[in-house]
Amino acid sequence: MIRKQNGFTLIETLVVVGLFTMTIGGAITLFMMMIKGSQKSDNLLRLNQTSVNILEIFNRELIAAQRINNCDAIAENIPEASKPTYLSFTNKDNQDFNFGCVFPDDGSNGDIIFGETHLLDPEYKFTLQSCSFSCYKNNSGIPVGVSFEFTLSSLENTKNNSTYVSLRRNNL
Repeated sequence: MIRKQNGFTLIETLVVVGLFTMTIGGAITLFMMMIKGSQKSDNLLRLNQTSVNILEIFNRELIAAQRINNCDAIAENIPEASKPTYLSFTNKDNQDFNFGCVFPDDGSNGDIIFGETHLLDPEYKFTLQSCSFSCYKNNSGIPVGVSFEFTLSSLENTKNNSTYVSLRRNNL
């Protein structure tokens, strides 16, 4: 006598559960990889955007500056270790400002400061790895340009930044 089966056998059920588990596991892995890639992309975008903003502020302020106050201290022929990590200038309204880099003694992340404004958002946890300013003079000793270089890093990305600003004739 042949018995008619109702339902599934244990083997069939185990195979279906196994395939379902592998499918869900693969989907979760793919989703997590997409999230991590999105976070990396977002971090790199913020790093680039922050760098561009800092360079734009520096360029805008220096192009309009009346004079560079510490050009001799940051001249191109002075060794990097001896140079201050700030640029002092007088703006178009005859106010003195500093544009500089701060490296705390406690080993925490550094910062780039313009006047009293901190330009690195602590929320993004960028690390300021290096920073330097150089002043270039013509043969008469008159400042003709200033360069600014800095390196920012985040968890997975590092960005080297530099700019050179040609000073106007009134930047004496």
